[in-house]
Amino acid sequence: PAHPPGSVLGAHDRAISAGWHGSRGRPDMAPSPAAAPSAAGGGSGGGEFEEGAAVWVSNADVVWASGTVTRSSAAGVTVALDLPEGARSDEQQTVVVPSGGAGSVRILRRNLTLLGDGALRYDDLTEVPELHEAAVLQALDVRFAHGGIYTLTGPVLLAVNPFRTITGIYSPEVLRSYIGSEKLQPHIFSVANHAYQGILRRHRSQTVLVSGESGAGKTETTKFVMQFLALAGAEAVISDTGKPLSRVERQVLRSNPLLEAFGNAKTLRNENSSRFGKYIELQFDADEGAPQDGHVQVSERGCTRLVGTRIRTYLLEKVRVIDQQDGERSFHIFYQVLAAAQGAAVGGGSDEVSELDLSALFGYTAASFSYLRGSASVKLEHSDDARDFEATLAAMRTVGFSTGEVADVVRALVAVLHLGDVVFAVPKRNSEASEVASEDLGVEHPGPKAAIETVARLLGVDTQHLHDVLCLRTMQAPGEGVIRMANTVMQAVESRDALARHLYHAVFNHIVEKTNSSIGFREKALFCGVLDIFGFEFFKTNSFEQLCINFTNELLQRYFNTFIFEKETELYRDEGITWEPMDFPDNGTIVALLQQSPHGIFPMLDEECFVVGGTSATWHAKLLRAHEKHSHFSFVRHSQNTFLVQHFAGPVTYTSDGFAEKNKDRLTADVVRCLGSSSWPFLRSCFSERSKSRGGDSPNSRASKDADSPIGGSRAASAKVLRAQRLTVASEFRQQLQDLMGQIGTTAPHFVRCIKPNPQNRPFVDVSAPEPKPLLERRSVAEQLRYQGVLEAIRVARAGYPLRFLLPDFFADFRCLLERGPLRDELDAELAQASGASAAGAAAAVRRLLQAPEVGSLLPAPERGASSQEWAIGRSRVFLKQRPFTALRAARARLRQARAARLQASWRGREARRAARARRRALVALQALFRGCAARRRAASWRRERAATALEAACRTLLAVDRRRRADAAVAAAQRWARMRPCRKRYLARLASVVRLQAWWRGWLRRRRLRDLPKSILRIQRCWRGRLGRRRAADRLVTGLRLRTAVRRLVRIRRKNLARRQWRAKVLELYRGGQRTPRPQPKQLLESYVALEDEHSRRQEEVRHLRAEVQRLQWKAQQAQQGGFFSAFGRLCM
Repeated sequence: PAHPPGSVLGAHDRAISAGWHGSRGRPDMAPSPAAAPSAAGGGSGGGEFEEGAAVWVSNADVVWASGTVTRSSAAGVTVALDLPEGARSDEQQTVVVPSGGAGSVRILRRNLTLLGDGALRYDDLTEVPELHEAAVLQALDVRFAHGGIYTLTGPVLLAVNPFRTITGIYSPEVLRSYIGSEKLQPHIFSVANHAYQGILRRHRSQTVLVSGESGAGKTETTKFVMQFLALAGAEAVISDTGKPLSRVERQVLRSNPLLEAFGNAKTLRNENSSRFGKYIELQFDADEGAPQDGHVQVSERGCTRLVGTRIRTYLLEKVRVIDQQDGERSFHIFYQVLAAAQGAAVGGGSDEVSELDLSALFGYTAASFSYLRGSASVKLEHSDDARDFEATLAAMRTVGFSTGEVADVVRALVAVLHLGDVVFAVPKRNSEASEVASEDLGVEHPGPKAAIETVARLLGVDTQHLHDVLCLRTMQAPGEGVIRMANTVMQAVESRDALARHLYHAVFNHIVEKTNSSIGFREKALFCGVLDIFGFEFFKTNSFEQLCINFTNELLQRYFNTFIFEKETELYRDEGITWEPMDFPDNGTIVALLQQSPHGIFPMLDEECFVVGGTSATWHAKLLRAHEKHSHFSFVRHSQNTFLVQHFAGPVTYTSDGFAEKNKDRLTADVVRCLGSSSWPFLRSCFSERSKSRGGDSPNSRASKDADSPIGGSRAASAKVLRAQRLTVASEFRQQLQDLMGQIGTTAPHFVRCIKPNPQNRPFVDVSAPEPKPLLERRSVAEQLRYQGVLEAIRVARAGYPLRFLLPDFFADFRCLLERGPLRDELDAELAQASGASAAGAAAAVRRLLQAPEVGSLLPAPERGASSQEWAIGRSRVFLKQRPFTALRAARARLRQARAARLQASWRGREARRAARARRRALVALQALFRGCAARRRAASWRRERAATALEAACRTLLAVDRRRRADAAVAAAQRWARMRPCRKRYLARLASVVRLQAWWRGWLRRRRLRDLPKSILRIQRCWRGRLGRRRAADRLVTGLRLRTAVRRLVRIRRKNLARRQWRAKVLELYRGGQRTPRPQPKQLLESYVALEDEHSRRQEEVRHLRAEVQRLQWKAQQAQQGGFFSAFGRLCM
C-alpha cells in the first residue's frame, strides 16, 4: 500500500476484505435485497450512509454505477450518479434507494482508494477495503484499460483475455526472471513458478486449475503453464551444461498442437475452442534414470527437470462430429485433412503429406460430406488448414507416431467423413425396416451405396455385414434364442451416427494414449497437474452436457471451499481465535442433490436408463416427485419438461428432453462385434476391449453374442456383462470426476480463472472499430465472475471475520474515539512500550480500547442466534465482523465531521481577518493610483490640444494641394481630347476604303468561279458516260457467259434424260422381246418406274432453279444500269 502505516487509509488498505455477502442463486449480477444490508460498508438503510459518502448503485446497463449520497434519512438515501465524461451538468441523474432493502435498487459503499488509477496499486484485490462485486468490476476495468490482464483475488488468479499478443510479457527473458523468484506481481508464470517451487522445496505434488468460458483463453493459459513447467528446470541445466531440451520436454511442448487439432473446433465464440476437458500431469525429477521413492531428486543447483507426462481427458464433445450449429465447424483435423488432400491432388504438399494415402478424398471438399455440410463456416480467419496439418504431422512425429500409425489415424478420419454420406431409405416391402438408399447423388456425391462400400473398405469389414449391423439388430429373449429385428430409418441413422461418434472418440483416445505411452509416466514421482476444464455454463436451453459441466464446477467449488476453510482455520489457530465453522459456506447440499444415491439426479437418471420403457419424460416426473421440497431444486410452472437447480453460481433451468438417450450413448453389440472382426489391426485394437466388456444393445434387453455361441453361461460371467451393460455416460463421468478429485486432493492447488472481456472478441487495442465500445463489458464480465465462482470465492474468504487489522494500525485508526484523559494517555504509553516481541501489550491495549465505555457503547449487540462474537483479538491482529466495523467507522466519521466543523470555523475566521487587512492595504494603494491617474489625464489633455492645432494646419495644406492637383489633371485631359479628334477622323476614312476594296475582290472571285463551272460539268458528264458504257458492256458480257453456262447445263441434262429414256426403252424392249430371259416381277418394275419418276422430278427442279437464277441476274444487271450514274456522280463530287 502507498499510505503510511499509521494513517487511516493505510489501515484500510491492509484490511484483508470486507463484508458484502453476495446474493446466491440470482441470475442478475447484483446482490439480493436481503443481502444488501450486510454489504461491505453498505446496505439500504439511510442510517448506514452519511451525506457525501461515495457509493455504488445497481444499474441495468453497467451493473454498478458510481455516485455520491446527497441525502440520508431513515426512509432511505438519495444518490446523485456521477456524470459520464463529456456530459453536461443538467444531465445528472439521481436515484432514491429506500430503507430496509425494499425495491430493486441496491447500494454498496465505494472505496475511495480505487478512484482514478488507484486500482493499479492492488495486485491482490483481497487487500482492497469494501471488497464486493462492484469493487472487483471497477478494479478489473481500470487494470485492463492500462494493460494489466492479470489480477489476484487471494488464491485465485484472474486472467482477462486481451485477444492479441502483448509484446514482451511472455518472452524467454520474462520466463527466466520468474524461475525461482518470489515476485508477487500477478502473472501466469508466477502461478506456475509457485507450483514448481512447491515441488522443489516442499516435496508435494501441485495442481493448477484453469477454468473459464469459451474464448476466455483457457487453452493459451494452459500452454503458458506447460511451457513454464517444461522449461523451468531445463533453463538452469541448459545454462550450466549447454545440454539441449530433453526428449520429454520437447514432446510435452509439441503435444498441445496435436490435442488442439483433434479436440478443438470453431464455435460462435471462439475460433479455437477446446471441446474437451483435460488434466495433464507433468512429472519432475533431477535425473531421468534415478530410482523414484516418491520424492523429487534435486540436482546440485536445486532444479528439477520434466521426466514424464500423463494426459487425462473428459467430456469430449462427440456430437460435434455429426452436427454443428450454423457458423461453427467440426473438429479442426477434418478440415486439415481435406486441405492436405486438395494439395496432394495437384501435386503440392510436403513430403510427409505425400506419404499418406489421401486418394479417398481427392476431389472432395467440406461441402461434399454430410457431416461437414451443415455449417457454412469452413475457413478460419487467422490460420491455414494445410499449414496446420503439417504442424499436426510434425507434432505426431515428435510424440512418437510412426508413418503407419499416422496413416491409420487419417484412414479412420476419412471413414468417419464417408460414413455420414450413408443414407437410409424405407424398403418397399416393409415400412418399419430400413436399407441403404440406392439413388446416385451425382459426381460430387457418389451416393449412399458407394459411400458404404468406401466405409467398409476403409474399416476392413464386409460391406453386407456393415449394412446388416446398421439396418438390423439382434435380440436375445429368454427361452426364444436370438431374434433379428429390423431398424427403422431413424434407428439406422442413430446407429450410423453413434458409430461415427465412437469411432472418432476411439481415434481421440488413441491419440491421447499414444502420447502418454510415448512420453512416459512414473507412478510414484511427484507431479504438477494442469486442469483445463469448462467453466459454469448457462444457456437459453440447457441439457445433459450442461448438467455434467456444472456438476464438475460444483465439485471444484466444494474443493475450493474446503481449501479456503483449511487456510482460514490455520490462520485462526495461529492467532488463537475461536470461531464457529457454521459461518463458513458449503455447497455440499447441491452436490448431494446431484450425485447422492439413490435419489440424486444422476443416480435416478442411471436407474431410469435400465428400466423397461424408461424415458426422459418418466425420469423427469420421478425427479419432480422426489425433490419437490428440496431447497435447491424446483420446477418451472407451465412447462412439462424442465426443472431448475439452484447452483452456487445461480439458478439454471434444464430441459429434460434427450437426457436418457444421451446418457445411454453407446454402440450396439452387433456393431462392436463387426468392428472387432475387422481385418484392420488398428480398428480391432480400438474396439476389442469394448466388444468384451459391453454386450448390451439397450438397457431394456440383453444382446446376444455370436449366432453360433451357446446361450447362457456362468453366473459370474452374466454379472460381468450386466455390470458392463449398466455403465452409462453419467456414471462413467462421475467415476472419472471422483478419481480426478481424489488426485487433486493429494496436491497443493493453484486457481486460475480466465475472463472474456467482451462477447465480440475485440482485441485490447482496436483502432479499426468505427464506433469504439468499452473493451471490458461490465455485464458480461460480471456474469463470468459469478458463474466461475469468483464472487463465491470472495464470499468464502469473507466468512467468519472478514475484516482483519494489525493491532497497532487498528489502535491508530480508532484511538480518536476515546476522550482525552488518563485512559487515552495510558493506552498510548502502553502501546508505545509494546514491541514486536511483546504483542501481548498491543493486544491488551486494543482490548481495553474496545471495552472502554465510550467505545463499547458504539458497538452493536450480538445478533440473536449468532454463532460467534462480533469481534476477536488475536496475537497480531484484530478480527471484526461487518456490523461492529460499520459502527466504529460511522462513529469515527461523525467525530471527524464535528472536529472538521470546528477546524473549518477557525480557518474561516483567520482567512476573513487576513482578507480584511489585505482589503485595507489595497484601498490605500487604489487611492494613490487614482490621484496619479487624474494628473496623467490632465497632462494628456494639454498634449492633445497642441497636437490638434498642428493637425488642423496640416489638413488645410493638404486640401489646397489636392485642389491644385485636380485642376491640373482636368486641363491635361481636355488637351488630350482635342489632339485625338482629327486622328480619329482620318482612321475612320481609311477603314471605309478598305471595306470597299474587300467587297470588290470577293465579287471578282465569285464571278470567275461561275465562268469555269460549265467546263467542269461537261468533264464530269463525259467521265460518267464512259464509265456507264464500260459497265454495261461488262454486265452484258457477264450475262452472256452465265446464259451460255446455263444453256450448256440444260443441254447436258436433256441429253442425260434422253439417254435414260433410250435405256429404259431398251430395257422394256428386252423384257418384252426376249424368250429365255425371266420376266421381271410387277413389284420390281413398279419400283424402277417410281425411281425414274423421282429422278425426272429432280432434274425438272434443277432446270427451274437455273431459270430463276438467270432471271435474277438479268434483274441485277438492270438495277446496275439504272443506279450507275448516281453513284459515279457522287464519287466525282467527292
